[in-house]
Amino acid sequence: MTISPPHFVIFPFMAHGHTTPLLYLSRILSDRGVTVTVITTPANYSSVKSTLKNNSISVIDLPFAENIPGVPPGVEITDNLPCMSSFVKFVQATKQLQPGFEQVVRTLPSVTCIISDGFLLWTQDSADKLGIPRLIFYGTNIFSMTMCNIVAQFKPHAGTGNNVFPVPGFDRFKLTADDFDPPFNEPDPKGPALEFLISQQKAMARSHGMVVNSFYELEHEFNEYWNRNYGPKAWLVGPFCVAKVPAAVPMSGGVPITVSIILTNLSYQFEIELSEAQVQLAYKVELNRLGLFI
Repeated sequence: MTISPPHFVIFPFMAHGHTTPLLYLSRILSDRGVTVTVITTPANYSSVKSTLKNNSISVIDLPFAENIPGVPPGVEITDNLPCMSSFVKFVQATKQLQPGFEQVVRTLPSVTCIISDGFLLWTQDSADKLGIPRLIFYGTNIFSMTMCNIVAQFKPHAGTGNNVFPVPGFDRFKLTADDFDPPFNEPDPKGPALEFLISQQKAMARSHGMVVNSFYELEHEFNEYWNRNYGPKAWLVGPFCVAKVPAAVPMSGGVPITVSIILTNLSYQFEIELSEAQVQLAYKVELNRLGLFI
């Protein structure tokens, strides 16, 4: 009996920092025998194709919304927004892609999984409607997501002004309220940004999990805290930049990093290899970036 390979539909959010990592993940999946279809918009089609550099990956563009208040005509990526005050309106306008997205997915060969950006929260409704597991992706790491959730839950910055405060559960980390963008630097944030975040969290809670562009050896402490206290379950399946390494370049003497993703009764395993020096260097670079030293 012939068994068809898994088929993943990848739908990145229209921002380079969100799109590029998922395109690298698409190449990794394709190189491991997974059928991959990437969804984008007409203005981003050429850029997506040139980044993928893989003719076995299908790319389908959906017409983007027109006449979005505060967004210039023809803008289909956040990098071209005149100001970030238009961001939420831009994100909300992506919901107009939902009917076309669902129609495309219905016409594709059997889809095993949808991986879509967390900003495209309406894709959770589509996944539920179509009966397809959905994994979410954000452009950030699991450390920052864990810190944000801890601060939102315990409000350690309340009454501190701009003085440093220890992070509950991670007392060695010292932050200030200014480390968070408004309105989240306030103990009781309000406004459209908060409402948008709450909508994302509700959709995220219904998903089958989250893929993160990082690896366990680098962020195991925060990965375990997230999975134990928050969720949905996060799988650290990066670094996706390994997709940039030509297949002809041998990597030997490395540390194999195996990541398993379980969707209902389906299980997939992917393995990448990093040298011991690469793992140590990545760890030191991240610690230095965070202002932490060991």
